[in-house]
Amino acid sequence: PNDYRPQEEYPGPAPLSEPEARLMFRIIHAVEPQAMVNVHSGMYGLFVPPDSSPIMSNNPAHLAEVKLLHQMNERWLGGKCPIGSVGYAVGYVAYGCLSEFMEKGFGITSAQTWEIAGNELTSPRNCYEMFNPIEPDDIQEHRRIWTAMVLNHIVNLYKGMVPGIRSSEDDFSREVAVLPNPDACGLTQMHVDAMDGLNDLALGRGDRQERRDFVEKALARTPDMHMPLLGEDIPAEWLNLTWLNEGPPDYLKPRPKRPPGGPSEENGFNRGEKEKPAVGDTIVKGGVAVTANRAANRASVMMSSYTIMLMGLVLLAITLFVFRRRGRRNAKPRRRYRVWDVV
Repeated sequence: PNDYRPQEEYPGPAPLSEPEARLMFRIIHAVEPQAMVNVHSGMYGLFVPPDSSPIMSNNPAHLAEVKLLHQMNERWLGGKCPIGSVGYAVGYVAYGCLSEFMEKGFGITSAQTWEIAGNELTSPRNCYEMFNPIEPDDIQEHRRIWTAMVLNHIVNLYKGMVPGIRSSEDDFSREVAVLPNPDACGLTQMHVDAMDGLNDLALGRGDRQERRDFVEKALARTPDMHMPLLGEDIPAEWLNLTWLNEGPPDYLKPRPKRPPGGPSEENGFNRGEKEKPAVGDTIVKGGVAVTANRAANRASVMMSSYTIMLMGLVLLAITLFVFRRRGRRNAKPRRRYRVWDVV
């Protein structure tokens, strides 16, 4: 992808090249699960695939899952978790995630991601507190809540509330149909139309064939945002066409270069602005012309700082060496005892 950062998300030289990925592949291939939950921490959230797009997949299973997750979120977590597409909720898309691989690679119907803990107020450097509850009461409360969430999820799967698991893959159950449509992340109007049509089919409202055609059209019209890869051209419809015709807004335009004659209203600079002199500019201090000689970049400043630190360490080492030798010269010789003298 265009925003790929290998220093943070290196996937290996080839698919399944890393030992952890091969181990997970063998476990999944041997167990053949029908559902999975990928447990994370760092925030609170209940998500369904895909992770590589801000738009949630539109199919009966995912639509039923967000309705069930909304009910569980309100019951056990007080509604504090965002639900839906993780690519929309966290503000960035992620590629090669486990839940999406499970769904597309193994055909698993229910592949969810749960973010079970997070402290957004702590420093990013304090990883343990950012990703884990600290106080004993908080730890006990997390155990209670998320144990209840897991048991509730298992019951929903056993009852066939997720289409495709112990139930038809094209229809809602009556228990899911009576739940309200959630305000989930990554939903479009096509998702809402499909949920309404599936609710009507499960509850026997309206003409069945007309409702079925309505659902199929809504599923087919759902946009699929394919994220561009390295070397691909970004489609023009993704860009703001106003920018293409009129250019970027003023706050994103580069500032004009400093004119040779100094700032003025005519050349776009405000006389009232106090601008830092550039390298080689002539400024007047006390009637004397002085040429500004600022550092061209931060490298020279860093080198100067390192030199000062190194010299300080050398002087400290020399001082300790000298004082230690003087102390040894001035000290009185200690009497040496033989073993038989002590006895």
